[in-house]
Amino acid sequence: MRTLLNKLISELKKKVNDNLSEIYLNQHEVRQALKMSDSHEKETILTERNSRNKQLLFENQDYLMAQIKIINLIDKYRREDFMKEEVPVLQVNIQSGFDYLKETVEGKLEYNKSHPLFNDHDFYHKLIEYYSSREEYEKCNELREIRQQQSCETKDK
Repeated sequence: MRTLLNKLISELKKKVNDNLSEIYLNQHEVRQALKMSDSHEKETILTERNSRNKQLLFENQDYLMAQIKIINLIDKYRREDFMKEEVPVLQVNIQSGFDYLKETVEGKLEYNKSHPLFNDHDFYHKLIEYYSSREEYEKCNELREIRQQQSCETKDK
């Protein structure tokens, strides 16, 4: 179990570092955009990069909190037998070739807590971006309410 948890921590660290690399790249692009004369293009780049950086920082916050919880779990139960046991890794296969975004926006797959990608932050942000680009802001608010309602239910338990 400990080996599996340590591997999970390593993967989370890698994701945080990948996000930080993207943030640094976005910051570089923002600095370059500030030198541009076309104010509309400059504003677009600044808005997009800053929005993406904000999203990445929220993701990193989640990943770091998960790492802390896992480290605390390992520390708390380090002497327990189950921590020394090898645990088989379950392979979760999301159906390949299946376009969850398309099925969701077409209404064929309802976005709620039973949606296969409900807890996937990247998928959620793709949905928000899709509806924002179509200026369907009421749908964006609906998605936020669904997520907030779920997080409130989780906190109540």
